[in-house]
Amino acid sequence: MSVAVSCRIRPGIIRPWPAKGGFLSRRSWLTSLGVRACALRDDLRTDNARLLEYVRNGGVVMVEYNTPEFGHNFGSYTYVMTNDPDPVTDEGSAINILDAANPVFTWPNKIGAEDFTGSVSERGSKFMSTWDSHYQPLLQTPDPEQDLQEGGLLYARFGNGVAGAYRITANPVSLPKNPAVKAPGGK
Repeated sequence: MSVAVSCRIRPGIIRPWPAKGGFLSRRSWLTSLGVRACALRDDLRTDNARLLEYVRNGGVVMVEYNTPEFGHNFGSYTYVMTNDPDPVTDEGSAINILDAANPVFTWPNKIGAEDFTGSVSERGSKFMSTWDSHYQPLLQTPDPEQDLQEGGLLYARFGNGVAGAYRITANPVSLPKNPAVKAPGGK
């Protein structure tokens, strides 16, 4: 929590979604915990259109974790996760940044390969297998004798906003303030 406070992030839990009063419009970002939230909270599934409208209007929604149950296309564009996605569990597997110039990796923190050094956990789990062309894969990693996995971190523009370790979290949630990110149409 102290890292969040030092970044001037005031975390909170939303339950249930306020139906009125401009609740979403007063926030620049939300983090949804993927299937854990969508599987347990009827209001998130029922009001998904409100969440997408919030993103269309410039908000950021970051889905941090997925399992096959999340594959109901709650996102901005379509995606597919198989029922048994391959994890990358070898702690020595390289994590390759596919587009180092993407704003997710450049502001407010410069993210590079060194940010993944020393990780002692699996490199990724529950990768998307296919996704709409609006999504851009940002990371790539394999286990030995496994195809490259690119569906672990996807980024997409949607409306005036964007769709989906503390430093890497800070960058996506800061995108609305990033001077390098312009709204569609150059505004």
